[in-house]
Amino acid sequence: MTIGEPTILIHYGELTLKGKNRGKFERQLVSNIQATLGAFSRRIEPKHDRMIVWLRSPEGQAEVLNRLRDIPGIAYIALATDLPPGLDNSVTHIPRLFAQTSFETFAIRSRRPNKAVPFSSQTANVEIGQAVGSRLNKRVDLSNPDLTIHVEFLSDRTLVYGDRISGQRGLPVGISGRLACLISGGIDSPVAAYLMIKRGCRISAIHFSSYPYTSQASETKVRRLLARLTSFHSHDIELTIVPFAELQKRIVADVPADYRIICYRRFMLRIAEQIAERQRAPALVTGESLAQVASQTLSNLCSIEASITMPILRPLIGLDKQAIIALAQEIGTFPISIEPDEDCCQFMMPQHPVTTSRATDLERLERNWDIAALCAHALAATTVNRVTHDQAAE
Repeated sequence: MTIGEPTILIHYGELTLKGKNRGKFERQLVSNIQATLGAFSRRIEPKHDRMIVWLRSPEGQAEVLNRLRDIPGIAYIALATDLPPGLDNSVTHIPRLFAQTSFETFAIRSRRPNKAVPFSSQTANVEIGQAVGSRLNKRVDLSNPDLTIHVEFLSDRTLVYGDRISGQRGLPVGISGRLACLISGGIDSPVAAYLMIKRGCRISAIHFSSYPYTSQASETKVRRLLARLTSFHSHDIELTIVPFAELQKRIVADVPADYRIICYRRFMLRIAEQIAERQRAPALVTGESLAQVASQTLSNLCSIEASITMPILRPLIGLDKQAIIALAQEIGTFPISIEPDEDCCQFMMPQHPVTTSRATDLERLERNWDIAALCAHALAATTVNRVTHDQAAE
């Protein structure tokens, strides 16, 4: 072992609570880390409720830390120094590791994931603390130290680090299956997709476009939003774009203005359901929040949802707009979402949408339509491509 070799230490979030199934979660997390880090990592080793990442080159440390902090399933990460096992080695080397660090007070926090280590955490804290204090002329402050030195005694090595970087927590992407997400260029739907990614779901995206009656700005924004979400997703995201303008024109011609937005949404769900079935996704995800806008009142949500049989997940349903905006800012989608565009639902938007509807009302308005044929026509014109992380900068 090279004394002082830098490594990346990863601590789990919920994975430690998975009992006999934890191995499956760990393997998925390792796979996601490998996909995200690519050639940066030399080896990834699960060990004692944590993972250790060895890098091919120290030059990539900053980029590796940035990528790891976006991966769901990770509680926190740290740039650690790999020392030989044993308390004597720690007492010898730790003061040297922090000799060039600026601090006046410090605390030692030791852990023994391997309980076979022949000394207690308290003993380690005292002996290492005495060495650091005397050799560097610093004093201990357990309540509010300038520097906290973390020491983890594993079976075959000791890992030492200072600062910790918070991760996404949640579950590794892919462990919870696949979902199809309806994505607009707005604030809400990318946040909804992120929350399901964080719960371990792999996603595909469906976007309804009114081009050429509106510009293609929303399509461009959606690709950029999805490119940002790939940082959390660890893989490319499949995007299906559905041309919706002709169907909207049909609805405008046949449906009273106050019911148009509800009809738009019912047809979107019908089409999205068929796309999701092709992708073997058992449920849809939307960015709806209860009563945020007229189409999202409780009765309207029920009327819209009655058009399909597939479950709809609404992770934002109980959040207000400010809470959603705060999440969008946190994950980096907000600056993209607020760029001007023309959302498909703004096409011939009624001034006063109905706020209380029943599914039977909508069924009566749709009774003379060949719904299957209308959906099939839109589905036949869809385009499918994959969005990669590199497109975030476009």
